[in-house]
Amino acid sequence: MQRLVTFITALTLIFLSQTLQAQTATTEENNFESIAATFDFDNDWGFYSDQNDQLYYIDFENLKMNLSDIVVKNENGEMLLEEEVMDLPVNTIFEIDFSEFGKGKYQIELRSFTGFIHKDIEIK
Repeated sequence: MQRLVTFITALTLIFLSQTLQAQTATTEENNFESIAATFDFDNDWGFYSDQNDQLYYIDFENLKMNLSDIVVKNENGEMLLEEEVMDLPVNTIFEIDFSEFGKGKYQIELRSFTGFIHKDIEIK
């Protein structure tokens, strides 16, 4: 009986060790391409703009990923806006008003827990 218990315990430990080895940590660099491939800023209704009012909208419902943060940076890389959005409902339309930042080039980053994607924009 003891051999049976030892055998089952050994099999369980081997199975668990194989399962843990199969899991790998994710990095932003590894997942950037896969996320970018599933999300096309120019052809996706999840991101659209109103150039006249300098407003940009991000429609969470049409995105193919769950967001954790939205970040806006200027052309020098300074962070102008950082919003934690993981607690917002999936049907949220997030509005970014660029009139408070003035003219210039900006980058909008949509961050998830597995990576991020970005869009470069210019306010004239």
